[in-house]
Amino acid sequence: MPRSGGIKQFISFCAIGLLNTAVDFVVFVILVWLSVHYAAAQAIAYLAGMVCSYVMNSAFTFRSETDVPRRESLFRKLRFVVWNVLMLGASVGLIAIATDVAGWPQLWSKAGVTGIIVAINFYGSKRWVFRSEKEAVKAA
Repeated sequence: MPRSGGIKQFISFCAIGLLNTAVDFVVFVILVWLSVHYAAAQAIAYLAGMVCSYVMNSAFTFRSETDVPRRESLFRKLRFVVWNVLMLGASVGLIAIATDVAGWPQLWSKAGVTGIIVAINFYGSKRWVFRSEKEAVKAA
């Protein structure tokens, strides 16, 4: 599978994204059902999906890069965490707006925000998180 991706890479990323989203939603629903505040529930649920995402995308979507230098691997993990913390902040903020300002039910808010965050997350993951140092130099 070439680094630049293609259809197979996109399908793999999307399939793993569906799994991560399912993990995220299930954890969120359980926590809200247990009366955990939606912001805390979102943080915990997002973390569960994030761990699943990194493990699965590293193993399958971007598996051709399992032999990357240790330094690049460390920077990729750091970029992954930074990017996902940003996505978590955006998702909590947007859920708060949808729930507290717009008055949507928590699960509707979660569903709407998830669609937005998934699109942004794919773009950032593809272009920044999982890019190689060679691609970063080409882009500069």
